[in-house]
Amino acid sequence: MHLKFITSLFLIALSVSSFCKEPTERQMIENSADVVWHWVDEFSDLEKGKLKAWLIPTLEATQKTLGTSPFDVHLHMHRKEKAKEPVPWANTWRYPHQSIHFHVDPSYKLEAFLNDWTAPHEMSHLALPYLGEDHAWFAEGFASFMQAQVMRTMGIYTDEDVKNKYVSKVTKAMPLLDSPSPPAELFRELRKQHEYPAFYWGGATYFMRLHEMLKEKGSSGLPELVQRYMECCRKGSRRLSDVLASWDRLLDSTACQSIFNEYSEQPCRNVVSKALADTY
Repeated sequence: MHLKFITSLFLIALSVSSFCKEPTERQMIENSADVVWHWVDEFSDLEKGKLKAWLIPTLEATQKTLGTSPFDVHLHMHRKEKAKEPVPWANTWRYPHQSIHFHVDPSYKLEAFLNDWTAPHEMSHLALPYLGEDHAWFAEGFASFMQAQVMRTMGIYTDEDVKNKYVSKVTKAMPLLDSPSPPAELFRELRKQHEYPAFYWGGATYFMRLHEMLKEKGSSGLPELVQRYMECCRKGSRRLSDVLASWDRLLDSTACQSIFNEYSEQPCRNVVSKALADTY
């Protein structure tokens, strides 16, 4: 009797869970990963159309910039009314799928969504595996660097705009980055202190350095390397060491690991100043 009761409860719970699950739909996109839409909250057909007209071109631009994802991209849409911006919050989840949760105010115009940096930033995250808390600076720096590259692909920024964006963001954060501590150590402290702009853009300087070095060697820059990595190695990467080893193997170099070592050993003020000097 007790077993039957437990079984009944389980079946009821399973039924309720299935009933409450948000509506989903799969969308196939040419030359891009498939998208699985999860409508967590209720949106009208008109609102859904606007959100798709924002996120599909952004995903296409991201994958044109960084390469096609070897997995479906799950987009979870949450409603946030009376917000001060079109996308007040978004974050990336890696389990059970490669997913992004967007909290949006659908009353904003499409142009406001397309000019917002949040989707290019979060979609860029998916080009790397989850790297763990100790290397959050690397992940956020990568997404911050790449959001501008994606927005250039979208036609929102020019090449000059991108360079000016990097320099202005890092220069503004420089008072907090002007430290004798190694960057990786300092960035972790900045995150604890909720100094997020300095944390994000301090991390982005690693990629500014690498991007300029690759251009000097005749490449179009870091996005080209990431495209090659996405094709060969993204699905098998589990840790930051896997990413750096893959990048260096593709370049037949030790540059990626060597620059990373500087961020673990050298004074932050020196490393960041070099990134600024290389980018000017």
